[in-house]
Amino acid sequence: MPTVDVRGLACPAPLIKTKQAIGRSPAGTAVQVVGDGEVPLGNLKNYLGELGIPFQEMQVDNQEWILSFVVPEKGKSAAGSLDAAGFCQVSRTGKETAPAKGYVVAVSSLCMGKGDPKLGSLLVKSFLNVLPELDNLPAAVCFYNEGVRLACRESPVLEALRTLESKGVSLVVCGTCVEFYGLQEQLAAGKISNMYHIATLFSQSSNVIFP
Repeated sequence: MPTVDVRGLACPAPLIKTKQAIGRSPAGTAVQVVGDGEVPLGNLKNYLGELGIPFQEMQVDNQEWILSFVVPEKGKSAAGSLDAAGFCQVSRTGKETAPAKGYVVAVSSLCMGKGDPKLGSLLVKSFLNVLPELDNLPAAVCFYNEGVRLACRESPVLEALRTLESKGVSLVVCGTCVEFYGLQEQLAAGKISNMYHIATLFSQSSNVIFP
């Protein structure tokens, strides 16, 4: 059984090494990934779930864990066909959606533009609150760095974000950033993911908007 050791590796290395193991292993191969930390574990569970690959999780101790799974037939999974980067986009409702082909919005700050912080805060709130009303919705909104706070409880744009989700827009939240700011228990919208996923969305989109 091939073993992928991702202990001590920072995001997105655990996901990349796991993806590489899947790519080079014949269908039917049993693979186990040995790692540590909650964020890599969550990222890999989301990734395997998006691919429709069943897995077994075993907790070795408080930090170390093992994920075991069987490599599916190339180009197929329980959830459907894979896109070029190995992702099936899945909404919070569990419904599969198409990979990003339109534009993606990237939110990295609590302010929009440069200048007075108070004005910037008002502008980013206004932008995200008006986004669900557009005829041309984004394929995804990605939150990273301090922008992840906007997807947490007490966020002034939480209702707008939930409306976007109900309309099929993927809300992608950087797990490393959530952990850095200690917001694991505060997330109220979107789905924890990783920089590999965010970079994939950027590369597949016709435009990336940085408000």
